[in-house]
Amino acid sequence: MTRAASAACLALLLWPAWAGAAGQPWVITTPVTVTSPMDVGDVLVADGGSLTVTGVPDPGVRLWGNLVVAGHGRVVFTASVVQVMSVFHGQYAVVASDESSLTIEHCDYRVPNGVQHAIIATGAARVTVTDTAFPSVQLIANAHGTLDAERLDGTFEVILQEPASIDLADIPRTPSGGSLWVWPEFPPGSAAVYSPPLPGLIADWSFPPAGATGIAQSCRITRCQVKLWPLLVREGSDLTIRDVAAENWVIVGLHLPYAAVLSGLVDGRTYQNLQLPLGDRRLVLERAAIRTWNLYPEGTAVVRVSDSTIGELLAMGTAWARLDRVVVDGSGGYFGANGGATVEAYASTFTCDVQVSASATIELHGSRAMPYPFDPTGALTRLGAYDDGRILLDATAIATTPKLAGRGVIAGVWIADPPAHPPAGDLALSGTLALSSLDPAVAAFVWRLEAQEERTRAVQLIGQGHAAADNALLGVWTGADPRAAYELRAVLTDGLGRTLTAATFVPGTSAARRHLAAGH
Repeated sequence: MTRAASAACLALLLWPAWAGAAGQPWVITTPVTVTSPMDVGDVLVADGGSLTVTGVPDPGVRLWGNLVVAGHGRVVFTASVVQVMSVFHGQYAVVASDESSLTIEHCDYRVPNGVQHAIIATGAARVTVTDTAFPSVQLIANAHGTLDAERLDGTFEVILQEPASIDLADIPRTPSGGSLWVWPEFPPGSAAVYSPPLPGLIADWSFPPAGATGIAQSCRITRCQVKLWPLLVREGSDLTIRDVAAENWVIVGLHLPYAAVLSGLVDGRTYQNLQLPLGDRRLVLERAAIRTWNLYPEGTAVVRVSDSTIGELLAMGTAWARLDRVVVDGSGGYFGANGGATVEAYASTFTCDVQVSASATIELHGSRAMPYPFDPTGALTRLGAYDDGRILLDATAIATTPKLAGRGVIAGVWIADPPAHPPAGDLALSGTLALSSLDPAVAAFVWRLEAQEERTRAVQLIGQGHAAADNALLGVWTGADPRAAYELRAVLTDGLGRTLTAATFVPGTSAARRHLAAGH
């Protein structure tokens, strides 16, 4: 799975019709024509309005926000340069909703390298994209939307949801001009047996598969270069993946809206006959090689994943996920959270982008954030906190590039040589505590180091400060009971009053003796 395929993440959000960037949107309710370069923020083309962008040369129309076509509005980009100025995945999108229409033809459409951007048909809207050069973008149709794309160059992640329709033809339009992959969806109530063909030049392919029931969406591929075959499996579905070789490059994405416990998932493994232990659906693998597993906790789900190697994890809504000894494989992976989701990872490794947006939180405890395999220096692999998102690095090594936007926070905690047991006398504790944000008000943080006795819950303050500590003395732990167990905690509070906590369990000597007596 290539890096551009990471996440199917924008599609899974079902894209709100209005995301709103800074400033007031440009609301269009009458016909407007643009023929010269200009910069725009959020744009809403409403009932009675139309926007025609024609013949605009470099630097083109530069989008610094979302473009949403609503009602019966109409937008046409023709023979123009279009530049999307997104900084991070999903920051800006072009969306046709309701009964509107969007046409992009004969354009030079540019997106920053490594940033996901989507063109979306939702509601009952129609999107038509032809004869245009792209870098890497997502083409998404959901609800009752229709998306037609033909004679395009570029790399396309195509995502199909709900009873939408997508028609793809002659991609790429020039030899070696690109490729695509389509994420069809097996929805609640569906039943199917799925055996996709080998990737390559596909003369004719359609979805849903023969004999399937309960699938209203449709997709047709004609004369397209297909790179791999991903699919999304929803709760309430009954799916058998059968007779799939490793060369098929099948990627299984699991929507997880309910509680789930998963262990032992391994990218690149062939399963002879396995039914996944998911109580909310039936997913059977028969002689099926799965290139990568992608997991999408959403809603209010509580999800635990352990001892697995997966391709991707994206948490959404207010989901909570815990990872123990998990590898997110950077051959095409992505690890992220948005909405109000929280992900806690312990003793895990991420060889990919780690990104958080909206008001989500990612905590990495005793883990590693490493570069993609194609990025040995880490310059192109992001550790990004955007909007109000937060990342905590607790005793975690990073070899990637930190990125911040909005009121995002990246915080780091490292306690040098935490004790094996509570000290019998005074113990000086040193380490590093830091918090970074582009917003000065957020970056004004305070910290405290404390120990809480496990049985009595009594808390002892060890040290505190209101500035970063870099390999410095943090405090002296005194008065501890060596026989009791403690939780040693570093608590960082940013300028908005939000806390991030790194905790280390320090067992008492009596607990250690009981452990040995039990034969462990």
